[in-house]
Amino acid sequence: MRKNNQKMVEDAQTWRDLLRKVAAKPDERHRIATALRINSITITRWITGTSNPRAETLRALPRVLPEYREQLVTLLRREYAHLFADEPVIDMPLEIPPAFYSQMLNIYSMHPECLRASTLGSTILQQIVEHFDPDDDGFAAFIAQCVPPHPDHKVRSLRITVGIGGPVHYTNRTCFCGAESQAGLAALHVHHVTIQNPEEAQRLIPAQHVLVFGSSLAIPIVQYDHIAGCACFVSPQKDYFTSERVGLLKRYVDLLTIAFEPGEFYHLSDINLAMMPARSQQASVLADLQDRITSYMLIPTPEGRLLSRQEAEQRVLKEKEEALIQIVLASEQRSEVYVS
Repeated sequence: MRKNNQKMVEDAQTWRDLLRKVAAKPDERHRIATALRINSITITRWITGTSNPRAETLRALPRVLPEYREQLVTLLRREYAHLFADEPVIDMPLEIPPAFYSQMLNIYSMHPECLRASTLGSTILQQIVEHFDPDDDGFAAFIAQCVPPHPDHKVRSLRITVGIGGPVHYTNRTCFCGAESQAGLAALHVHHVTIQNPEEAQRLIPAQHVLVFGSSLAIPIVQYDHIAGCACFVSPQKDYFTSERVGLLKRYVDLLTIAFEPGEFYHLSDINLAMMPARSQQASVLADLQDRITSYMLIPTPEGRLLSRQEAEQRVLKEKEEALIQIVLASEQRSEVYVS
C-alpha cells in the first residue's frame, strides 16, 4: 500500500497536487499544519487554490516533508521561480555522519599523544569541507587559535593555525586577528558571528579582517568558561549560512574541542584582544617567522639548554604579536597628530 501511495506522490504535477496526496489523512494534515504553525483548514485552501501561502511558509514546507523534499522544491520552483534562489534543489544531510564519530574514537585511541590533537583537528576540518562542499566549489574551514600570552597576562590575539579548502590566502598563510576581526568579535562575545554578504560585512565590521567573500561564519571553540579560539568558515555563496547550516557547524565545533590540549583553553576573563593591522601590513613582519623560530632553537639559553620547537615558536609569536600591535598604535598616534 505504501508503494502505491509513493507512486501517486511521484506522479504529482504541482506542489498543490503533491500536498493533497501527502496530506490526505487528517492526522498527517494536522501534523503538517502544526509544524508550519498554521490551521489545518489553511492547508485545504492551499490545495484547492483558494489561498496562497506566504513565501516564508512555502520555504519551510520542504523541511516539514523531508521525504519529498527534492520533488517538492522542484514543483515549487515551477510556480515560484525565485523562492529558493539561494538554495540547491538537493540540500546536504544536516547531521554529522555516525561513522565519523567512530573515526574520531579510532584516531584518539590509536595515535600517539604528540600527534593526536593535530590529527583530530585536521581530520574534523577535512570532514566539514567534504560535508559542506562535496563538489569543491570553494568552501573553506580554518582555525583562529588564541596566541599564548606571557604568564599572568591576557590573550591579545588569535592566529590562523590550520585551514582546509577555499582560496589559498584564507588557509595557507599565517595571519594574526584581533578585536577588529570577525573571529575576534566571536571570541570576545562568546557567540557565533555570521556575515551573509560583503555589504553586510562593511556595516558590521568596517575594518580590515573580514572573512567574507560570499558569506562567512565564526564560531567560538568553548569548553564551559574557557575558550581556545574560533572555527571560521567561508563560502563563495551569499546568504549561505542558514540557521540549519549554522546548527550543524556548531555541532562540528563542539566535536572540535577534543582537538585541543587543556592548556590551550583560556578563561573568558583572560581574553582582551588588541587591534591587529591589515593582512597586507602583516606580511613584512611575518616573512621571517619560521627563520626566527629556527634561530631560537639553535641558540642555547643562559642555562645552557636548547629550546624545543614549541618553546621557540611561542617566543617568536609573542615578538611578532607585539610588533603588529605597535604598528596599529603608531598608526593611531599619527592619526591623532593629523587631526590635532
